[in-house]
Formats: sequence, structure tokens, C-alpha cells
Amino acid sequence: MKLINTILRGKIPHYLGTIAFLLWIPFVFGPIINHFTGITNRTEEKQKKLEIERIDKLINERLEEIFPTSTGKVVTGKVVTNGSNK
Repeated sequence: MKLINTILRGKIPHYLGTIAFLLWIPFVFGPIINHFTGITNRTEEKQKKLEIERIDKLINERLEEIFPTSTGKVVTGKVVTNGSNK
């Protein structure tokens, strides 16, 4: 019985309780602080904007592959048909 009493009233349970309390603080006060500052909403909006830009870029690249804007090599200058055009 003395062994159990010394374990329960020792320093280890005190430290474990202190650590548990310190780890509990962010779970309670974190959402309250976030509600007033709105940090999470700003980061979500920024991530959505970056995602939309990335998707638009990928779509434009894919459309450029399928439907190129140029027709290939463009020949400029005179067209020589039978060698008489000089």
C-alpha cells in the first residue's frame, strides 16, 4: 500500500498532469483565437486561388497540345512552281 501511495503522490503524476493541461490549452483557445483572427479562412482562400490558377494553366496547356494556335511551318517568300518565276 505504501508503494502505491508513493507512486500516486509522487512527482511523476504531477508532471504528467501539467503536460496534459498544457497540451489541452490549444484545443480550447485555438478555435477561439481563430474565430477572431480568421487566419484559417485566409489560407483556405489563398489555397483555392492557387488551385484554380494551376488548373487553368493545365487546361490551357492541354488545349494548346490538342489545338495548336499555329498551322506549323509557315512558308514566306515567292512560290516557285516550274522554275520560270525569277
